[in-house]
Amino acid sequence: MVSYVTARTMCKILGQDILARKTKPFGIYLQGYCSRENKPPLKVPGKTSKPRKQKQIEFKLTKSTKSILSTGFPILGLITVSGFGIYIFLVLGSPDLDTDGNAIRDEFSEEPILRQYTLRAYREAKYYLKLLQKPQTEKLLPDPLDYPYNQPKYTLVIELTDVLVHPEWSYSTGWRYKKRPLLDQFLETLKDSYEIVLYTGESGKTVFSLIDTIDPNNIIAYKLVQGTTRLLGFSHVKDLNSLNRNLKRVICVDWNPNNVKHQPENLLNITRWTGKEDDTCLLDLAAFLKIIADNEIEDVREVLKHYKKYSDPIKAFRKKQEMLSEELDAATAKKGNLPNTQQPGSSLFT
Repeated sequence: MVSYVTARTMCKILGQDILARKTKPFGIYLQGYCSRENKPPLKVPGKTSKPRKQKQIEFKLTKSTKSILSTGFPILGLITVSGFGIYIFLVLGSPDLDTDGNAIRDEFSEEPILRQYTLRAYREAKYYLKLLQKPQTEKLLPDPLDYPYNQPKYTLVIELTDVLVHPEWSYSTGWRYKKRPLLDQFLETLKDSYEIVLYTGESGKTVFSLIDTIDPNNIIAYKLVQGTTRLLGFSHVKDLNSLNRNLKRVICVDWNPNNVKHQPENLLNITRWTGKEDDTCLLDLAAFLKIIADNEIEDVREVLKHYKKYSDPIKAFRKKQEMLSEELDAATAKKGNLPNTQQPGSSLFT
């Protein structure tokens, strides 16, 4: 009601200001009528009259009207927001009702009325905030499969945005997603060694249709989307403890360490993909993960800890792999064969 009165008063002031600027006897009519000088000239028989030039009418606001408009709209917005806040306060703070419409007594019923509503509103707001902060379920993944079913020993948790796909937006096409080069080979290489889990803060409406496109063979076993993360401030944080898996065998691949605040020791922090077509990071990442599985590392966190000192762990791994390959080639050329004590890949983690 207050917003309606304020808006109507401002319109009256604006109309009075325009009427005060009229320059002709008959004025300017605000209800859609033409002024007298805008009417067509009278036709006199035998005479041809030249059409009059239409004068452009400029509407200028007085200083008082400008000041009212500059302060009126912020006040109107403040009143609207305040009214909405009061409405939410009354909804959350009102007591529950029984089937007959009577208020149900609770622990706040003996307090003064304003304190009752305040305490109830605080309790309800705290409850809904807690729902947003915690995952929807305590176990995000089902229990591991028992023999004779094939349950990979390791679990790979991987981010979607700027790891597997890159979002791009333009006025002509809107949002589009670019598939990362070598993604198909990456999934095929790891499908037997890892249980692959997509874990992202993106909404399911976007993720599920996108995954059907980039993973037509359904190699990604589970898709965890917004609602399975913990909300801290305005960011979605992944909770690996809720995966129902042994964290000694869980590797989380992400470019943003803030997404894995609770279990940073399980994070393999790779560089962010910006959409370049000549990117080959997934090829090296697949080799890195495959060597971990082939060497049957008992606690992957020890390997990840070693590579945390590098800004680009995959690039560092590739250099070590090249150095090891050169050493093996030199040893083979010198002795004709490899010593029995040599374990390919073990020196990549030290």
